[in-house]
Amino acid sequence: MPLGLPFFNRPSGAGLSLIFGCLPVAENPQVLPFATLDSLAASPNALPATAPQPFGPSWQGLIDQPDRAAALGCFRAATLMALKRALRNRSISVDHSLSYRAPEDKLIPLKLWQRDQGRFIRDLNLPASSEKYLQRLEAGLTAGLAALAEAVEAGAVAIDGGELRLPRRKPVPKDPRLEPARQALARALGDVQFPEVLIEIDGLTRFSWLLLGRPPRSEQELVTLYAAVMGLGSDLSAAELVRMVPALAADSLGQMMLKIEVERRLRAANDAVLRFMREHRVATLWGRGLFASADMMSLEATRYLWSARLDPRRRTYAVGTYAHVLDQWGIFYDQPIVLNRRRTPASGSP
Repeated sequence: MPLGLPFFNRPSGAGLSLIFGCLPVAENPQVLPFATLDSLAASPNALPATAPQPFGPSWQGLIDQPDRAAALGCFRAATLMALKRALRNRSISVDHSLSYRAPEDKLIPLKLWQRDQGRFIRDLNLPASSEKYLQRLEAGLTAGLAALAEAVEAGAVAIDGGELRLPRRKPVPKDPRLEPARQALARALGDVQFPEVLIEIDGLTRFSWLLLGRPPRSEQELVTLYAAVMGLGSDLSAAELVRMVPALAADSLGQMMLKIEVERRLRAANDAVLRFMREHRVATLWGRGLFASADMMSLEATRYLWSARLDPRRRTYAVGTYAHVLDQWGIFYDQPIVLNRRRTPASGSP
């Protein structure tokens, strides 16, 4: 049962500083079991009968058993469980950790705060005292409650069982000019195939030049490039694309997919297409280009990728990505994240 964790048998100074970072050792109740384990460097195979037991009664029988080697393993396990609980409740911290650093390390340094406190408060447009800040919040709350009372009296909002209930909104009447305009647009465009769209947009934006770093040399190279863009923008593998386009070769397609991913070429090509989209006057009817929304998607990846994790639904290794869509319907950024770990994307923010 011994866990064999390397830091348990280090000298007390190194072992405790590794786990507890800059916290005062004497003030932390988690120090005692680590100090006990560090004192066993000379005899690491058994737990002395006189060793203190700082854990709860659930561990008492396991640590007091006659087999002192097994008791030492139970002591290590109890120490590890206590360390896990302490990390989660923030009673201890680790200096080099991203998730379990001390809360003070994530704030403005104390000396900088004491020196520039007034400027920070002015920049944030905050009052100088907490009492004035609470008065501002109370004034806003009072105004909101008054507006809610007016909405209840007008019948716009109902309060039922302590919950706010809004009446079902009626659909907005359709503009009679919308359907004829849609039909006229469809007749003018006709049936358009996706390869035709690729060629047309490439002729207007030259995104193939940006992806290759030079003008295309042949029609075969352009076809391979378009297929690589389709593969990177979908869930299709190189083998599936070769079956769809018989003129392609799997090795050349794979090399092309790797080539256009380097040196931020794909980002530059996407930015060129996005600028072309925003030049159309109709884009101003969709939004002002100041807001965006994002939703996470799971992309299959190799298990050897550092940020890859097991997708619980597909049972394959994948990474998460937030595709940021502008309010003018253009994708302008994608943020890769570790799967199953939430982040704060630019959803709904300018």
